[in-house]
Parts: sequence; structure tokens; C-alpha cells
Amino acid sequence: MDTVVANHILNVYRVLHLLGIRVIFTGIRPDIAAAAVQIGVSFSAIESYSNVKIAFETIRS
Repeated sequence: MDTVVANHILNVYRVLHLLGIRVIFTGIRPDIAAAAVQIGVSFSAIESYSNVKIAFETIRS
């Protein structure tokens, strides 16, 4: 199930990125990240933060 979620996250990223939208993920659970690695998906190219507060602080600066 986690691999399905990880795959959906990646698909959402790809569609939004193709539309020219800046994509930022926050709060990706460790089990989802691990599942992504298992299916060969890397989130390293995706801008992500541990929580929304840190993401907003980074965007504002």
C-alpha cells in the first residue's frame, strides 16, 4: 500500500511540474519514503521539508 501512495505522490509531482507549478512536499512519512526507495523512486530532486512551518519560512526568505 505504501508503494502505491509513493507512486501517486510521484505522479502528482510530475503532472504539476509539467504545468510549470513549483511543487513543495511537506511531512512525507518515513514509511512512504522507504516505500519509494523500494520501487526505485527518488525524492531527492523534489523540494521537500519536514513540516509546513519550515517550508513557509524558506519560501518567505
